[in-house]
Amino acid sequence: MVHECFKCNTGIMFNSDALRDIGLDPSTLYPYVAPRPPPLPVTKQHKIQHRPSKPIPIRPHKLLTKNNNKKSQEMPKFLQAQRPPLLGSEEEVMDKDRLEAVDSIAESLFHVVVDTNLDVKFH
Repeated sequence: MVHECFKCNTGIMFNSDALRDIGLDPSTLYPYVAPRPPPLPVTKQHKIQHRPSKPIPIRPHKLLTKNNNKKSQEMPKFLQAQRPPLLGSEEEVMDKDRLEAVDSIAESLFHVVVDTNLDVKFH
């Protein structure tokens, strides 16, 4: 993906040390993108092999096994009970978001006034 960003000349600036960390050489990307090397050859050991004749022993988790008894198909009582939504109604959530936004704006303005020593009176 990073290689494509340079090919498309997006203008995104990358840290050259971070490019090296992910295995890219910055000199092959800028100012001209060098062509990529050919893919490595696929040998026989890289191809899909046959399944083992004897299945690998595993112990499946009890929740992942298929259980056909009637008791497991019933919904647990704690899931059946009606519960209020965790965040409240949509209006309550929106009101809370608005108050948080106004609060953060007011706090930012307060810091601007305090940091610049403006003579402003708050009501």
